[in-house]
Amino acid sequence: MSGPAPAGEDVGSLRLPVPFFDLFLVLLVCFMLFLAPLPDPGVEARDIRLPFASGSAKAEHGKVLAAFPHRVGNAWQFEPAGGGRRLTASELAAEAKVGGRKLVLVLAADTPLQTYMDLHAGLGAAGVEYGIAVRAGDPK
Repeated sequence: MSGPAPAGEDVGSLRLPVPFFDLFLVLLVCFMLFLAPLPDPGVEARDIRLPFASGSAKAEHGKVLAAFPHRVGNAWQFEPAGGGRRLTASELAAEAKVGGRKLVLVLAADTPLQTYMDLHAGLGAAGVEYGIAVRAGDPK
């Protein structure tokens, strides 16, 4: 029974509806062109290059001063790693400068963004340059 269809009988085709796909692609390109966000005139987009350490880099523990920030009222105090005392931002910057070390603030992974912004505003007002390290895991 599998032979040619009798004359005059309409047979379904397995051929893909090419005009449908052409129309779909034209609409897709139009969508991408007209709805894609374009940069505003005068706004320059730049690549952001983040520094990273390769696996072969050797750590120099003496070149970094790690500190843990603590909010006391509206001010910030910083506890250097290994030390039990708390310092102000300017005292901490002076201690890092004397030792020729880079200041790195250690923050918990769940630190709210607003806390970071407040911290940055306080350190920026004091002219302190610093880096951020995120503490992995539960500090307890």
